[in-house]
Amino acid sequence: MKRAIHEAKAALMEVLRRPIAYHVVFAKISGGVTSGVFLSQLFYWADRGKDPNGWIYKTQAEWEEETGLTRWEQETARKRLKERGILEEKRAGMPARLYYRLDLDRVIELAAAQSSMWDSHNQECGNSTDKNVETPQSSSREPHNQECGASPNKSGENPQTSSRQNHQHAETTTREYKQQQQADADAKLSEDERQAFEALRGLGFPESDARRYARDQPVLALSWSNYARGQEGLRNPGGFVRKRLDAGDSPPEEPNREAPPPPTGTVYT
Repeated sequence: MKRAIHEAKAALMEVLRRPIAYHVVFAKISGGVTSGVFLSQLFYWADRGKDPNGWIYKTQAEWEEETGLTRWEQETARKRLKERGILEEKRAGMPARLYYRLDLDRVIELAAAQSSMWDSHNQECGNSTDKNVETPQSSSREPHNQECGASPNKSGENPQTSSRQNHQHAETTTREYKQQQQADADAKLSEDERQAFEALRGLGFPESDARRYARDQPVLALSWSNYARGQEGLRNPGGFVRKRLDAGDSPPEEPNREAPPPPTGTVYT
């Protein structure tokens, strides 16, 4: 009997040998637990892929094996993440494969907003005091503290001050991280990508979009940007270029402006 239990336990431990990290904040910013699980695993793989531009490839079966999410749950999670600007997808190769990329800037932005909301909630809880009761009753206050998610403050520390300090520290850390991430991303751009990036920024592209197009389609991005600048009738050059890049169109060839060859034949003097 003991041997059977030991063998069953060993078999269970073998199944549990590859846990995945699940981050609650990802569920809050992505719209649910299902998308939170998918985002947690995507976050894990974001900097472990071989593609320098951050794209990763995984089959539906691999996602299910790693997360337990079925095909329909995966599609629901992907839809939510794309709607929130967290997930980018593209098809490439022959036969076409579906690739994924995490927009870490967007994740940081949403997580910071979530932290700010929680901070405001804590301040509201900390400001509520009962001034009508002459004799404080700890038992009547404890349910309110528990609802707010706060435990009784026995250290004498002002909860509002502590909350503000934590939020300020989070904002500073997030800002410094984004600045360092931007510097690292700029340093990884090739000369062609840098020129395309600057050209797109000159047309009003947001920084994240300009960097994405410059990395994925540097030649087309620069060519279409130069073409759009030469078209005086375009009301929205940036929107025009974006549509062309999304469609994968090639810019029209410039007309041949070389001088025509001299006429051939008999020359009379």
